[in-house]
Amino acid sequence: MTSAVLLFRLLVFNFVIGNPLKRLSLCIFWMLVICASILCFYKISKDDKTERILLRKYYHLVAVLMFVPALAFQPEFLDLAFGAALAVFLTLEIIQVCRIWPLGHLVHQFMNAFTDHRDSDIFIVRNA
Repeated sequence: MTSAVLLFRLLVFNFVIGNPLKRLSLCIFWMLVICASILCFYKISKDDKTERILLRKYYHLVAVLMFVPALAFQPEFLDLAFGAALAVFLTLEIIQVCRIWPLGHLVHQFMNAFTDHRDSDIFIVRNA
C-alpha cells in the first residue's frame, strides 16, 4: 500500500472521529435506516400486488430520512458519505450487470422487483 493511500485513510479516519458524537451517531442512524429499509423492501418486493410506483415512493421516503438529518447537522460529512455510497452503488451495479458469483444473481433478483417497462433485462434504470 502506498503512503498516499495510508495518508488518505488516516485523514478520513481523523475526519470521522473529529466530531464523534455527531458523525458516528449519524453513521449508526444511517445503518439502522438502511437495514430497516432493506428488510421492508425485501418483504414488499415479494408481494406481487404492490405497485411498482409505490415501491419507488418508499425509496424516496428512505432518501429523505437519510439526507435531511445529514444536511441539517453535518453537511461536510454528507459529502464524504456520498462518495462512499457512490463507490458501493457502482460496485453493486457491476456485480449485478456482470452477474459476478456469489452475489450477482441475488442482487439482480432483488432489483428486478423494482423494475418496470422503462428498464431492460440487464441494465436497470434507477433515479438515485
